Amino acid sequence: MKVIYTTYDYVSRIAGEYLERQYPSAVTIEKRETNLLFENFNNEKDIICFPYSHSSSKGIASFTTHSLGNFKDDPELGGLPKTLVDAAPLEMLSFLHTIYKKDVPIDRVYEATHHGPFVNKPSFFIELGGNSETISNTDYIKNMIDAFIESLDNRINSYTIVVGIGGMHYASTFTKLAITKNYAFSFIVSKYNVQYLDENLIRQLVAKSKGLEKFVIEKKSLNATDRNRVLSLIEEEGFSYEMV
Repeated sequence: MKVIYTTYDYVSRIAGEYLERQYPSAVTIEKRETNLLFENFNNEKDIICFPYSHSSSKGIASFTTHSLGNFKDDPELGGLPKTLVDAAPLEMLSFLHTIYKKDVPIDRVYEATHHGPFVNKPSFFIELGGNSETISNTDYIKNMIDAFIESLDNRINSYTIVVGIGGMHYASTFTKLAITKNYAFSFIVSKYNVQYLDENLIRQLVAKSKGLEKFVIEKKSLNATDRNRVLSLIEEEGFSYEMV
């Protein structure tokens, strides 16, 4: 496991510096000084974790985790157009379970896939989101890193690797399934991005979700046209789906 952090982002910097002090031998650590979302990491040799901040327009305080990639032609937040990065579903699931055990008064949730960078190896983000008061809280950042390190040894033996489609950007329904049924989500396509799904992206969701067993659809969040179109694409790839 490798952690890449940057001085460009406050949460990332504090997380990386804390990691270097407290857990210098637990993982490989690399420091950068740029906005990591707009870089390309083409020569990595291990799974990558990016600690970062997340800005919430509503000021929702939360720890989040998510995979990387873009569903649109225009990568507004880094990465490559209509390109997904290999997911790390078990690492995200372990982190989510572990951060749930921390005694902190903020939410813990999967976030939908929505930004770069592009990486040639399985990768994921762990983030602290909210208003300026939340993301400047060093105790929250330390709890996030403590949970990440603990999650490396908190392997979950019984799980189901799935792709989530539908729902909001903060994927509360899928988070509940992760905690209660050990559904390990590789990618989550929010209802706002379902319109961009095509044959190519469905194939990427399959190919970049090693061990994928099925798709999980949040039925009520999709209109009939989008839902039927996506289900047809899933069936063409030979995968089953579960409605929730």
